[in-house]
Amino acid sequence: MDKVILFLVSVLLGMLGGCAGVASGYMQTVDLQSEPSGASCEVARSGGIIANLTTPAALTLKRSDAPLSIACKKIGYQNAITIVDAEENPDVALNWIAGFGLISYLADVQSGAAYQYPPVIKLILRKK
Repeated sequence: MDKVILFLVSVLLGMLGGCAGVASGYMQTVDLQSEPSGASCEVARSGGIIANLTTPAALTLKRSDAPLSIACKKIGYQNAITIVDAEENPDVALNWIAGFGLISYLADVQSGAAYQYPPVIKLILRKK
């Protein structure tokens, strides 16, 4: 009986959300910087623009496995473009350590919490 209750509790907790989602959240803040500062940047993901900002800036975005495409420009400088791939969130390991396993892991993957971007992204613009 105790094993059945433990199993049901584990399944219910796994359905509520994965360990990475609970530990580090479903949103992430990335510091976008450029050299020189003051560049106008467009951030896109999955074919859609998600932000237009001027560096330096803090960008809060939903975690995802999709890469970010960042294009920055400033008068007197060449445009700078980069692709930033998402990495696995180390908190995803908590799914296995806490014993929630596959169900919790899949919840993190589906929600995007299993992924993260680098905390700082810096683009270098070269003079024309």
